[in-house]
Amino acid sequence: MSAAFCHWLTRSAPALLLLLANLTTAAELSVAVARTPLSLPIFVAAEQGYFRNEGLDVQLHEVSGGHRAIEAVLAGQADVGTASDSVLMFNSLKRDDFVSLGYFVSSPSDLAILATSSGASQNPEDWHGKAVGVVKGASSEYLMHSWLLLNGIDPQSVEFVDMQPDAMPAALAQQKVVAVSIWEPTAFSILQQVTDSMVLPSPGLHTLTFHLLSRRETASTRTADLQALLRAIDRAENFIRQYPQRAQAILQAPLKV
Repeated sequence: MSAAFCHWLTRSAPALLLLLANLTTAAELSVAVARTPLSLPIFVAAEQGYFRNEGLDVQLHEVSGGHRAIEAVLAGQADVGTASDSVLMFNSLKRDDFVSLGYFVSSPSDLAILATSSGASQNPEDWHGKAVGVVKGASSEYLMHSWLLLNGIDPQSVEFVDMQPDAMPAALAQQKVVAVSIWEPTAFSILQQVTDSMVLPSPGLHTLTFHLLSRRETASTRTADLQALLRAIDRAENFIRQYPQRAQAILQAPLKV
């Protein structure tokens, strides 16, 4: 071994050891992420390598909404999930073994009530005894409940049909329900797929907050990893503010738009 190589190895050893440590000790973290525009900071952090920069090996598992994300977390299928305040509220009525790590976005326009001009009267009084489509235990149900009250309808006089987002376009088109309550991008998809669909006014009815959540045990035993996760998301939010068009391009793949 030459003297020159030994000298280089001596000087480079600390950097090489640090690089090796970063490659071998990345903490694995699984995140159940709702397929919605509100999850943009998560997708940006993954795309830009911010999780890896924080020493995390994050595996994203896309789900149809926060109701599915919290199911995955509580079942031990994911360490962290994304969900709305409504999902946290509904689940907190049944159990207390999960926590919110904080919310990273809020929106007054992510939810919508949709009906068809041919299948449903715009007079809410005509909805008595009719069926409406909602995702129970989620912001979808909460918005529909609030909208009915706002329009003078007793929610108990309407049948709440629990359905998944991807079933709503057909249910509305086939007039199985008079209206649906759902988040983006499903609301946009309904407007594209159902010819005479329309959004019913619900201005300022609910400003949704979108949270990161985990089991209590995870929050107490993996504090450092979760703090690193939050730092990466904070960097992603800065990226979104600085480069909004690039951020929107990142969102196209998971939302398939």
